[in-house]
Amino acid sequence: MIKKTFLYAAFFAVSLTLVSTGCGDTTEDTTGDSSATTLELNESVESVTTITGSVVAAPVASGSVIAKTSAGVTIAGPATTSADGTYSLDIPDTSLSEEFYIESTGGTYEDEATSTADVEAGTLKLYFSANSLTAGSTDSVAYLRPSTTIIAGLIEEGETKDAAEAAFETAFGYIPDYTVAPADATLDSDTATEAEKLAGLRAASFSQLTADLGIEPGNQFELLTALKKDLGDGSLDGQDADGAEITTATNGVKLEANIQNSFTTSFNNFHDGDKNRTGLGADEIGSFPFATTELTDTYTIEYVKGTKAASNGKTEFQLIITTTADGTAATGLTPTIAPMMNMTSHSHATPVHSITESSTAGTYDCVIYYVMASKMMDGTSMGFWDLKVSIGTEEAHFFPPVMMAMGDTTLAKLKSSTDKIAGMMDGSADNRTYFVFNDSLMSMTSTYTFKIFLAAKASMMSFPAVTDGTVLQDEDAADWTASPVLLEASTDGTTWVTMTAGTNTGEWTAAGLTGLTDGTEGTIYVKLTINGTQYTTDGETAAGDGTNDYATFTLTPGGMSM
Repeated sequence: MIKKTFLYAAFFAVSLTLVSTGCGDTTEDTTGDSSATTLELNESVESVTTITGSVVAAPVASGSVIAKTSAGVTIAGPATTSADGTYSLDIPDTSLSEEFYIESTGGTYEDEATSTADVEAGTLKLYFSANSLTAGSTDSVAYLRPSTTIIAGLIEEGETKDAAEAAFETAFGYIPDYTVAPADATLDSDTATEAEKLAGLRAASFSQLTADLGIEPGNQFELLTALKKDLGDGSLDGQDADGAEITTATNGVKLEANIQNSFTTSFNNFHDGDKNRTGLGADEIGSFPFATTELTDTYTIEYVKGTKAASNGKTEFQLIITTTADGTAATGLTPTIAPMMNMTSHSHATPVHSITESSTAGTYDCVIYYVMASKMMDGTSMGFWDLKVSIGTEEAHFFPPVMMAMGDTTLAKLKSSTDKIAGMMDGSADNRTYFVFNDSLMSMTSTYTFKIFLAAKASMMSFPAVTDGTVLQDEDAADWTASPVLLEASTDGTTWVTMTAGTNTGEWTAAGLTGLTDGTEGTIYVKLTINGTQYTTDGETAAGDGTNDYATFTLTPGGMSM
């Protein structure tokens, strides 16, 4: 909303001429001051732009809001926030050509994570670059919250707006939109948009982080200052640019090396808790930052990606595990990994192939086969993967973004109507899906060796690897043995090579394949037969004409999937 105010000051000096007229023969003129009537008008005009918005740590009532230049000169305000945190400020249009900040101090709010009432608010702010608003525009809104405060603090320390926002996005997974009004995440709302609910949920996550770190609610603003200081070197890792530890002022709480992961965990804690009333599902909460360091009571665990980032299909990575107390390599451990895809309607696991300690002490090689991506090619979120790493009773969580694979086919699916599992709905039964993963394709002079990993869906939470003799459960939870299991591969759909089971369960290899050329896209077909029944792409009886008879992999020898 834009408001123009015109102030007029007019000063008048008037000289009156009095005329007296007589009767009869005699006329008498009486003249007073002979000067003419005059009007003097002095006009001064001031034009302003009205900025409206709210102050949210939850909504801050009775906060004092001002606008000030980068030099600290107040150009508007103070205005007082209403009970719902809203305010209005008139900014002189002459000030819009320079950078300025909207800043709120004081007031009270009810803490989202702890429900503590009448918490005294600290400073929240928002930065405007020069000429980002113009008189007559309709974009004059400013919603202050923890995220905008951290970014504004980085700019005050000398960062450019672009650099500050980029650092924040790397650390927290998003750039806040100051034109979106954050909804109160603790209240039901039928009118708030999805973007407004998400903005409120993200604001509440800083309240939850404060609580999870053992900091008093009112000292959340000291935590924001500490996070800003930590992020000053572009990395949220518990240290400043000189490598010094960072602590909050009053509580003296140290920001640990896993503070980035702590934020994501706190976000999930609030999202999954009973105080969250936004109703946003797992596919509506945006992207998490991929923090690669996590701490347990005993260990520091670092996730190191392989030659390519996580994607649907085969994903390789390493876990480097050290003992936190002395930094020594933690050898001889038997860590386990439990990946979980969190979606709005349900959650499900995915096959884990192996975790083995490498020749480097404390470094563990890991292989996972993701049955789906967490993000589509157009950026649409499908939910998020939570990778739980357990060492004894201690747990760590990582949240890798799993992208859609490009290039070679990474995964094909086969099923049969005679092989069923209990469905998601009571009393139902579904065809069991077998996941055929492209593990590798290697050139052997004039022939090729194709390796796959085979897993079956036992339930939404279990995808066991399959070899001959694997015992599964049917739709009635009775044991069902997959035997014999026959896998065959072909490059033309006519000549078939029997695949042999590998040392590790789920591994199958076809050697001596011909009909492929390095650097040229080719096709490999995989046929699956279990207990004498041929499995197909649609679960129906094999047509015999290639329409549903086998899994199809399009790949380029000598190339790689991305």
